[in-house]
Amino acid sequence: MKKLLNLLGIFVLITLMPSCNKDDGQGGLINPVMDVKATPFYGSVILSWKNPTDKDIYYTLVSYVNSKGEKVYKKFSRDDADPTTGLMQGSIAGFSDQKSYTFTLTAYGFSGQASKPVTVSAVPLEPAYNIVAKTVDVTSTLGGVIVSWTNTPKSQLYITISYQDEAGTVKKQDINALNSGNSYIIVSNVNKITLTVKDIVNNCSEEKSFSVSPVATKEISKANWLIADVDSYVGEGPSGNFIDGDLNTYWHSNYTSFPHWITVDMGKVYTITNITLARRHSANEDWNRGAPTLIKFQLSEDNETWVDSPEYSFDNCSSALQNFAMTKPIRARYFKLIALKPGNNNTVTHMAEAFAYGGD
Repeated sequence: MKKLLNLLGIFVLITLMPSCNKDDGQGGLINPVMDVKATPFYGSVILSWKNPTDKDIYYTLVSYVNSKGEKVYKKFSRDDADPTTGLMQGSIAGFSDQKSYTFTLTAYGFSGQASKPVTVSAVPLEPAYNIVAKTVDVTSTLGGVIVSWTNTPKSQLYITISYQDEAGTVKKQDINALNSGNSYIIVSNVNKITLTVKDIVNNCSEEKSFSVSPVATKEISKANWLIADVDSYVGEGPSGNFIDGDLNTYWHSNYTSFPHWITVDMGKVYTITNITLARRHSANEDWNRGAPTLIKFQLSEDNETWVDSPEYSFDNCSSALQNFAMTKPIRARYFKLIALKPGNNNTVTHMAEAFAYGGD
């Protein structure tokens, strides 16, 4: 009987031995990560470490508890290691406060086995959006406002501005603020602009308000205007008709291929905010629709160095005046209209009149 019990004990021991080699959820079957460091950064922490030398290593799982008490997990593949140094690096972003956070790094193998966890703690620096928000300024200028900022952290941020237009409609616009700079915003009769700075996960600064009144623009007098250059014209549409103040006359190019262009000398340098065009006005609507469908402008102070405007769609079905705003005020004596695409599948273009707006 005693011998039978001994044999039974040996059998049970042998049966249980393999279970000691299974992953019990506590880790330890592969080596842990090494040389773990946590470097505070703007609203984030940069973690660095080296993977264990185990051939079975698959990825490292980083976990931490965020400011809302939520458990956050992020995986880093072994293939992300620097091929020269073997160093792994990962940025944990989105922190809106400056308190100590503890990060747990656990290495996992292809079969799911885990290493013992390694922990490291760090306090994120002040969020970049708060730093940049302190530098933002809004100033009045011709036809709008200039929003300026300094992005010392060089983090990907966005400035959201909000204002009411003349009709009382709330307008919003996002500005890419990755680099220090400024942006011209076209507004009129606005006395209050609010803005916030946000990061890529929509953490946001407190709202800032500015009272501003854009400087009014005026129509530039045509008293000293001349045509400085034109690619072509025909007898019925001399180039001078483009600036004669009469909507019933028009400049008419010849029938060569696109693009067509015409350059105006305003006589002196002005600050230009927008240019308005009128298409040909005649009794034959098909002829009127020979106006271009895509245009752009070039502006210059000396007729040699030019600044390009964006490309604009031109509605060749409309007889109304069509206004085209520059992306920012441009100092210029000369402006060139370039017709890029034809209407009515023609090789010709025409335009009745041009008007420029801005200030001295």
